Amino acid sequence: MDCNCSHVILVGRTEATLLETKALLQKESSSLSSTSAASATATTVSIQRCDITSSADVQLLALHVRDVLDAVGERVGDENLRLTHVVLNAGSGAILRFVDSSWPEYEAVARSMMELNYFANVRLLHTFLPLMTSKPSSNGSNISSNNGSRKTTAAARVLIVSSLAGVLPSTLRSSYTASKHAMQGFINALRGEYRSDVVTFTNACPGYVDTAFHAKAASASSATPSSNNKNSTASSHRASSMSASECARICVAACLNGEPEIIMTLSGKLGYWLRPLIPRVVDRLAAKKSFASVGLKGP
Repeated sequence: MDCNCSHVILVGRTEATLLETKALLQKESSSLSSTSAASATATTVSIQRCDITSSADVQLLALHVRDVLDAVGERVGDENLRLTHVVLNAGSGAILRFVDSSWPEYEAVARSMMELNYFANVRLLHTFLPLMTSKPSSNGSNISSNNGSRKTTAAARVLIVSSLAGVLPSTLRSSYTASKHAMQGFINALRGEYRSDVVTFTNACPGYVDTAFHAKAASASSATPSSNNKNSTASSHRASSMSASECARICVAACLNGEPEIIMTLSGKLGYWLRPLIPRVVDRLAAKKSFASVGLKGP
């Protein structure tokens, strides 16, 4: 927010997890404040339980954000505060072979991927971009329009936690890959509608991250290949994954620098650069890696 303070709103479906994260964030904030030689920035935290695929829940979230902006603005004596950072991190995956699943099952999985990974995030941006770009600054000048007016405050930042599957093929994850490509393309197109000194959009594309995401993806369908080998699948991911904290550090740094895109692994960067030149080779290597991740050799 545009003031000498900050307020973080944590959003998720599980209240217990939100409360745990809130406590951790407040502890870290207190620790930083106590060790800072300079006057510390006041940080407050609130939570909002929200299923972002629910329009009703998103409307309630929007009300909460507006209430927070009003409350913090009243506290600091500035009624023109705006939302300055949004992180879109919600998503789900699914591992299944296209022809081994029935059409009703595949369609259900694909629609679920698109609903959460694409449509829900697009709706969030449609809801909150006006709160990031339409507020006048404290001196009364407009910071939001794309009509050439000068801006007096720092650009707002949007971070989209995507995946290498947003820029490269991920075999056995066709529905997930489609949803990530859709979001990646949407952001790349949307970016052109805003000046970079008004709002920036960063697509962050990590590889495997050591979280429960992959185990959940392996359980998303009865057609998941090597379904009896999920322990080895998880171990394979962990062996080549980065920690969640390291992933977050890289994502945030790229976002604050206003980078349009960050691809986090060497193999991902090589695949991204080389695929336009040797697509068959890159696709074959990507498929080999995808099959190996579930304990298979591939076709």
